[in-house]
Amino acid sequence: MEEGEKLAKFGKVEEAIALYKEAQKLAPEIDLNPDTGAIDKEPKTIAPELAALSKVEEGTKLAEFGKVQEAIALYQEAQKLNPDIDLDP
Repeated sequence: MEEGEKLAKFGKVEEAIALYKEAQKLAPEIDLNPDTGAIDKEPKTIAPELAALSKVEEGTKLAEFGKVQEAIALYQEAQKLNPDIDLDP
């Protein structure tokens, strides 16, 4: 689980999905994202969401340092991964 989360946050979405699927084979009832209130079981949803959140966090840090264009690029990447992402969490 933690490894899948790390991979997703580093943008390795497909690898994260594969790890999540392996985890589900071992424990079918596993919650793939225990940080939420709901039980999340869909690897193809969880991995892009985590990757998008990571990009928003990184973009926010860049914006704080005045690197606005780089931040905007990361926000756009986040929106491609998850169109419903909150860019101001």
